[in-house]
Amino acid sequence: MIYCMSDIHGMYSRFNKMLKKIDFKKSDTLYILGDVVDRGPEPVKCIKTIMENNNIKMIMGNHEDMMLRSIINNSEIYKKCWLLNGGGYTLCDICNVDKSEGRKIIDFLARLPDFIILDKYIFVHAGIVPKKADNVKELLKNQTSEEIMWTGMKPKNSGGMLSSYTIIYGHVPTYFMTHKIPVEILRTKNCIDIDCGCGFKEGRLGCLRLNDGKEFYVS
Repeated sequence: MIYCMSDIHGMYSRFNKMLKKIDFKKSDTLYILGDVVDRGPEPVKCIKTIMENNNIKMIMGNHEDMMLRSIINNSEIYKKCWLLNGGGYTLCDICNVDKSEGRKIIDFLARLPDFIILDKYIFVHAGIVPKKADNVKELLKNQTSEEIMWTGMKPKNSGGMLSSYTIIYGHVPTYFMTHKIPVEILRTKNCIDIDCGCGFKEGRLGCLRLNDGKEFYVS
């Protein structure tokens, strides 16, 4: 089975509960669309679980981007933004691990791809901005980090060469569009927003099974 989820935000208890709920096996594959860190208390546990399982694939989210720019590039602008958006939890957590382990975590995050194309699915963290390109892979490669990790997906941008794909993303909790509680996965045109606000008290972690479209939730 193939699953995808996004924006776990350090909520290891929900992440672990979800893996048990879907009965995640070695024969399954899970795609995580970024923002595993920040806001929640146990980001390191979440990352280590991903690192230890070859059948879990992850792409870069804007929170990992802020983290790396703060730690590696020592960017004061990104550091301020990172700490204002829940980065303190991650900073404290990673400072409490062995230095070599912390280095492995940073190296792992720094190597994450910005997108994954799987058959007729496109996994991105935030969205895709329309640009001239000969094919979808070129279009995605031409996205800046700010566009693909920070700019929320607009369904009207999913036409043209993207119309034959299903674009799955997170970044913006669906509650902000629907105002529905409990928060649910949002399907619009050929786009699916799977961010159910896990990093917030009123949110929950959503997971989508691609084989049959079934949705799973844990609070």
